[in-house]
Amino acid sequence: MLKRNRHSEENFEPVPKESFRKLVQMAKTGVVTAQFSLGKMYAEGIDVRRNCSKAIKYYTLAATQGHAEAQSALGMMHYEGTGFPQDYKIAADLFTLAAEQGHAHAQFLLGWMYNDGIAVLKSNKTAIKWYTLAANQGHAKAQHSLGGMYEKGLGVAQDHWTAAKWYRLAAKQGDADSQVILGGMYAIGKGIIRHKIYAYMWADLATANGNRNAPKLREFVGQKMTPADISKAQNLAQEYLRSGYKGC
Repeated sequence: MLKRNRHSEENFEPVPKESFRKLVQMAKTGVVTAQFSLGKMYAEGIDVRRNCSKAIKYYTLAATQGHAEAQSALGMMHYEGTGFPQDYKIAADLFTLAAEQGHAHAQFLLGWMYNDGIAVLKSNKTAIKWYTLAANQGHAKAQHSLGGMYEKGLGVAQDHWTAAKWYRLAAKQGDADSQVILGGMYAIGKGIIRHKIYAYMWADLATANGNRNAPKLREFVGQKMTPADISKAQNLAQEYLRSGYKGC
């Protein structure tokens, strides 16, 4: 979920005192960006020692002023039970506040909670709504999740073509789970035209990105390919990696 950039004690280097004092003073006077910045700094140990209580203090000040990213971050702390007793309901409420302001990650998290029925009434249709909003903003995990909803027909009519479309968008951002699924779809012609070279290519990319199922798919597809085709698929994978998946 939310990844934190936790600095080690050895790499701890405090910001210049004068700059830090100015930031604190700005936060005290109600500057919401300063409040959020301090919250993030204390939460992740960025240039200061990690301090959960101070992170909560500044995130709360910013969230109360309607700062969407602070609301999402504070929601995650409630969800994980970091600095608070774990409370999924408060997390869902905070994610909702941020999601309604267009915060893509909060929209994804809220969709995930509706999909699983965590602290909210389970609703595939509501999950689809939030996943779609986040996916349209380019959120890779939301695109992957939306692909799964269309593939399985959850909250929408089953549509393998649309599933492949969303998996492709996530795969082009380096999402390994989407890459291996897309490779499998190419291997059997599910939602897209069957294409062994593309199947191998996406399995190869997913393998490079650490997906555990990808090597088996690559081996399965490769058994029915010529050495020349395998070489072509491998070259395509390298080309797409170098170009940032342009042309996929």
